[in-house]
Amino acid sequence: MSIKHWPPAERPREKLLRHGAEHLSAAELLAIILQSGYKKTDAVTLARHLLKTFGSLSGCFHAPPSQLATIKGLGTVKRVVIAALCEINQRLLKEKIPAKKTLTTARDIVDACMFLFHGLDHERCYGAFLNKKNELIDLFHLSTGTATHTAAEPKQLFREALRFNASAVIIIHNHVSKNIFPSNDDMALTDTLVRCGKIVGIPLLDHLIINNGRFFSFNHEGLINYFMSRDCG
Repeated sequence: MSIKHWPPAERPREKLLRHGAEHLSAAELLAIILQSGYKKTDAVTLARHLLKTFGSLSGCFHAPPSQLATIKGLGTVKRVVIAALCEINQRLLKEKIPAKKTLTTARDIVDACMFLFHGLDHERCYGAFLNKKNELIDLFHLSTGTATHTAAEPKQLFREALRFNASAVIIIHNHVSKNIFPSNDDMALTDTLVRCGKIVGIPLLDHLIINNGRFFSFNHEGLINYFMSRDCG
C-alpha cells in the first residue's frame, strides 16, 4: 500500500511535522529522503531493505555507488540524493574544526578529526594539510574503502597538498577492527608517501591509524624516520 493511503498519523512526513524528526525511526527518516518506493513497495519498506542490506544509516550513506546501483528501486535520482547528503554531512562535520587550529601532537590531530570516523563500518582515509606554523589548513577526504582496507593515492594526496599550498601533510585512516597496528599495505603506503614527499618538497609528518579514541602514530613509533633514512641509504 502506498504511504499516501496510510493513516495521516503514521506517515513519516506528517509525523515529523507534528512530533519532530527525533521521533522518527531510521527507516522513516530514510524514507523521507527517498521520497518514493517502486511498484508495490513503499518508501519505508525500501528504506528498511537498505538498512538491512548495509547495516545502518552510515552504511547506506557511505556505500559504494556500484553497490547502491544493485538495489531494486534505487534509481539514479535516489542515489544522487544519497551521495549529496553524505557529502553535506561530511562538510558539516569539517566545519566543527576550528580554523587555523595548531596541531603539535598526534593527539591534537586525532582529537581534531575523530568525529569524521564515528560509527563507520568501513575504512576512510583523510589528508590533513598544514602550513608552516603547523596550523591545519584543511582535512580532505582521500578515499573510502571496505571493512578491512582503504588506500590513499600518492598522486591525489600531493596534488591536493599543492592546491592548498601546504607545507606538510599527515594522513589519517581508521581501522574498523580493534587492531590499530598497521598492515603490510599501511607500511608500504607510508614508505611510498615519505619518498614522494621528499621529491615534491612536502614532507609526510605522520600516518595515523585510529579506532575509538585509540591511535597508532608512525611518527611516534619512529617509522617515518626509518623510511626516510632507508631512502637516503
